[in-house]
Amino acid sequence: MKLRWDNTTAKLVFDIPPAHKDVSNYSVLSFRVTQKVDSASNPTNQPQNFRVAIKDTLNNERAVRVSSFSTIPFPDNRFSHSLTKSAMNTVRIPLSAYTVVCAGQPKVNLQNVVNLAFVFSEKPAGEIEIDEVEFTS
Repeated sequence: MKLRWDNTTAKLVFDIPPAHKDVSNYSVLSFRVTQKVDSASNPTNQPQNFRVAIKDTLNNERAVRVSSFSTIPFPDNRFSHSLTKSAMNTVRIPLSAYTVVCAGQPKVNLQNVVNLAFVFSEKPAGEIEIDEVEFTS
């Protein structure tokens, strides 16, 4: 999926079907991500960043920075620009990041998850590609 944003209030929300709301038996949220090559939305030679939020049925929500667990590097330019490609990077966020006691942050009940959101509040603009979003062990 290709995503582009141009403000810090942009987000993409995925509703979790009630039959799959219990993700407590998984240990990580995993997805693959890259910056889009030649996108004017990405700052030149800088990593990209955003947050991933999980919300439970009681509206407890916590958003975690991707950069705390991985990087989304700027595409590496090759000697011939036609050979430059966006390399996907796997991000694995431990689900414990959503339940650990942290001052001022609610704990998310991983047995009652209602949605997962990509929250683009870290950079004013960007264009990325995301694939293989999943809860896994």
